[in-house]
Amino acid sequence: MGMGDGKPAVYHLSRDDAEHFVFDEPFVVVSVTDPGATPLTFVPCEKRRAILRLAFHDLDFAPEDVDVSSWVLYTKEHAKTIINFVLDWRYAVRLIVFSCEAGLSRSAALAAAVAYGLLADALPPRKGVPNRSVFLETLVTWAALQEGGMAHGRWHDPRMLEDHQ
Repeated sequence: MGMGDGKPAVYHLSRDDAEHFVFDEPFVVVSVTDPGATPLTFVPCEKRRAILRLAFHDLDFAPEDVDVSSWVLYTKEHAKTIINFVLDWRYAVRLIVFSCEAGLSRSAALAAAVAYGLLADALPPRKGVPNRSVFLETLVTWAALQEGGMAHGRWHDPRMLEDHQ
C-alpha cells in the first residue's frame, strides 16, 4: 500500500495523539470532534497535506426513548464529505489519519469503513469499538454513490477543509 497506488494506509488516533502525530511521508487528517469542542491544534509537520474537520456526537443507534433532538448526529452529508476527501487525496498520500476525542469509536469506525469499503482492504481497527452507525452510514453512502455514478463528485463543503500545501 502506498502513494500512487490509490490505497493509502489508514490509522485512527485519539485527539491528543493526533495533535502530536508526525509522519515522514505525505498524509492527511480527518479530525472529528464533539460539536462546540475546541478544534485540534496540530504540531507543525511539512508532510501533512490537509485537514478535514467535522463535528458530530458519538452516538451509536440511540434507543427510541432517548431524546436526541439536541445532538448533532452523523449524516449522509458527513459521509459524502469524508468519501470525497479520501478520493481527492488517495493517490497523493501514504496515510489517512482519522481522529476523534478518545480514538476508539468514531475514528475507528471511519478508518474501518474507509479501509474496507473505499480502499478495498479489510483492516480491523487497532483498538476500540467502532461506532456502528458511523461505519454503516459511511459504507451505505459509498455504495449509493457508486451506484449513482457520483463517487467522484464534489460533495464536500470547502469550509470544512484546511489545505496545508
